[in-house]
Amino acid sequence: MADDYLKNYSVDQVAAWYLRLAAAWDANMPDLQPTLAGAFLRTWVNNRSRDAKIEFDAPDHLRSHASVFAVQSFHRDVFLSNKKARFSGGTEKWAGILPRVQGAPGFTRWNMKGDLALEYESLCDVAPDIWAIAKIQRSGSNADRDIFGSLRGFQLKSKVTVSAPPSSGTLVKIMFKTWVSSGTDRYDWDYSEHLTVVNPDFGSKAADAVRPQDKTLTVLQQCQTPGRRRQGCAVPSRSETMDGRRRPVDCAGQHGHQAQVVSEARRAPSEADAAMALGPRHA
Repeated sequence: MADDYLKNYSVDQVAAWYLRLAAAWDANMPDLQPTLAGAFLRTWVNNRSRDAKIEFDAPDHLRSHASVFAVQSFHRDVFLSNKKARFSGGTEKWAGILPRVQGAPGFTRWNMKGDLALEYESLCDVAPDIWAIAKIQRSGSNADRDIFGSLRGFQLKSKVTVSAPPSSGTLVKIMFKTWVSSGTDRYDWDYSEHLTVVNPDFGSKAADAVRPQDKTLTVLQQCQTPGRRRQGCAVPSRSETMDGRRRPVDCAGQHGHQAQVVSEARRAPSEADAAMALGPRHA
């Protein structure tokens, strides 16, 4: 196990070091303004409420990230009943438009004469395994590193409105009229994990500098267990990223992200419409 370099410092010193880390994170990524990791760290250190629900605007590098596109593409397939929806416990079943058109048990029938509102939520993870983590730390872009350092995995929800223009035959044209996404996450610590970060105090002559001889530090998340926290300081919170705008999806889909982050992101597939058959889906 890696050494806990912060364990010998007071809580106030550790809190101040984290704030310097947030500032250094911003400074080292001038192409990403604002950074999510910097904003999350500052909010975490200064938060006083365990029930806080904090909203952030999602930056462009999150809205346009490939991991977000991939999840939105899956959501689109669920809405169009091309793929089964995934539920807790490993269950998969058909959802989306088709069971509603067919009036399947458990679904409100849709007669395709008005708009239909749908929503679906699933995990979006920029680093789902140890190999992905190693790749980001070795050669990841600043966007990869920032999303990994702030969210890594979060729940991405897509809320859409669809319509079915009149058509003949067994194929129905489905139009995505709006697509808005939001992501939620709880910003706290997994005490069993650690992360190597750039040391903001490297080379510093300040009296309160933390290991200024080290360019990087491996930080154990357990160094911030409740027993180490200053009372009323740095408690977990829920964060959400979101963008409240609506627009037709034929130019781009929209998304958003509990810390709480709310964001907008473009939908991965560029086409707005889809033709679907009304035949049955088999379990």
